[in-house]
Amino acid sequence: INYIPSVVFHSWTEPFVFYESGKQGLATIYSLLKEGTDVFLDRVALHKQENHAISRDYIDVYMKEMERLSVDGKPHPSINDDQLILNLRALFIAGSETTSTTIRWGLYFLIENPDVQRKCQAEIDAVIGRDRLPHADDRALMPYMEAFIQEVNRCCNVLPFGVFHAVREDVWFKGYLFPAGSWVIGNQYSCHMDAKHFPNPSKFDPERFLNADGSLRKHVPGYMPFGEGKRRCLGESLAKLQLFLYLTTLLHKFNFIKPVKYIHECVASAPALTLVNHPPPFSLIVEEREE
Repeated sequence: INYIPSVVFHSWTEPFVFYESGKQGLATIYSLLKEGTDVFLDRVALHKQENHAISRDYIDVYMKEMERLSVDGKPHPSINDDQLILNLRALFIAGSETTSTTIRWGLYFLIENPDVQRKCQAEIDAVIGRDRLPHADDRALMPYMEAFIQEVNRCCNVLPFGVFHAVREDVWFKGYLFPAGSWVIGNQYSCHMDAKHFPNPSKFDPERFLNADGSLRKHVPGYMPFGEGKRRCLGESLAKLQLFLYLTTLLHKFNFIKPVKYIHECVASAPALTLVNHPPPFSLIVEEREE
């Protein structure tokens, strides 16, 4: 790890150091998670009442696997109803919401930075041309597009505090005690806005992820949109591919233009305490590119 993020609190009873309303914010998060979990519980209950011999969706496949691995009617310790709910929550929140929100941020930065949009489209036309759509193999040949996506991830901080973790035993780190069971939250927003690693951090500049020869930089210190270490996001490779294909395809087919009469809320200097950091409300004009 090149950059150690700040730790926000030692135990549940101590205050958030970044937000005085930390406990209230966590209560809101819990409430939202419960609301989503109730939807998944209802859906799973409905599937149990129906015939899932034919695999219509993920729940059917999972239930058949539970039946296969059960012993004397007892579910497998790792393949059970609780894990199914957790997986569904991860698929919808981590796999869908973050990607769609990052794409919205990408469009926001494109209309705010038309020069960046032109550079992306120039690379698209040079590598892909106008006769076909982008595919995964194009990524290795398009460093500027990759740098643009990385800068979107850095600036949007779609998960400003990453995924919450906990320590399983007492841990001392740099003079701080983390009692067993304490929550530890990495401040990814602080990493991405650190001028030590990203000069003029509020400026949107994809070229900060490029070497002098135009190649893509690797292992950029302070850049951690998918977390760090063994518990980093399992969907990182899929998310990167999805962002590349969606954004490159959109730029291949369309121009995105900021309206003349354009009103939006300013992006806050620090994100609110939410699971996902959304872009401010904005409007754009979509114009089909000439073939």
